[in-house]
Amino acid sequence: MSVKDNVAFGLKNRKVAKEKMNALVDEILETVKIAHLKDRMPTQLSGGQQQRVALARAIVIHPQVLLMDEPLSNLDAKLRVEMRNAIKIIQQKIGITTVYVTHDQVEAMTVADRIVVLKDGELQQIAAPDTIYRHPANTFVAGFIGAPSMNILKARFNRDCICIGKAVLPVPELWRQVIGQRRDLLLGIRPEHCRLSEDAAVQGSITYVENTGNQRTVELQLESGENISVTVSDRNADVQNSSGICFSWDDVSLFDVTSGRNIGYIEKGEVFTDAMGS
Repeated sequence: MSVKDNVAFGLKNRKVAKEKMNALVDEILETVKIAHLKDRMPTQLSGGQQQRVALARAIVIHPQVLLMDEPLSNLDAKLRVEMRNAIKIIQQKIGITTVYVTHDQVEAMTVADRIVVLKDGELQQIAAPDTIYRHPANTFVAGFIGAPSMNILKARFNRDCICIGKAVLPVPELWRQVIGQRRDLLLGIRPEHCRLSEDAAVQGSITYVENTGNQRTVELQLESGENISVTVSDRNADVQNSSGICFSWDDVSLFDVTSGRNIGYIEKGEVFTDAMGS
């Protein structure tokens, strides 16, 4: 069948009048920007165009809910970006509630209004993308969302300081409220929130530098033996001669060492003890 016939298939099954059906098909083909291809056969289309046909066929019948199960998995990298943007724009225009299943965390972050993170069929967190990025509910979410993933370091709290290996860092009063009576913790900090600094308390040795053009990812091995990644956006930064790492407590996440759950977070001067999201 041609593109037009494919898109009209659901309407034909519903016995929609021909004149109305043609108007609906033309409208949806314009929406997904393939009206000029309506007389072509599927074999004459690119992968991205075929995906647009499938999308048009699904939404032309105006469903209450639209399910997309990894719709971009078979496309190359360039087409994935193109279709990802197209799906977001089309969904906003037509206003159909859409459940979008993906293993690609970049797709989830860019397409979704709300993200549900699952592991082995169990709910880990449900929240807006920004909340999941800034306040992951546990170490699994912290490691899954973000590229590179969040650094997770063993830490020990002692009175008003926290120890990471041999490094001793003072803990702000608000964070002491979150920590409570805990002693062993996991400290999470994203690579893009770390800075290289020669005189920082946390010291390590550079093991690898990855250059991606607009930034560099520097991997260091700490004195404790753990690895930490630092994203450096400054093209002029001397990464080879900086072995210290510093960060702001505003960007820190602390996790329970046994369960892996986020023990709480601080935002705008307020303490929150539930990082599950809403």
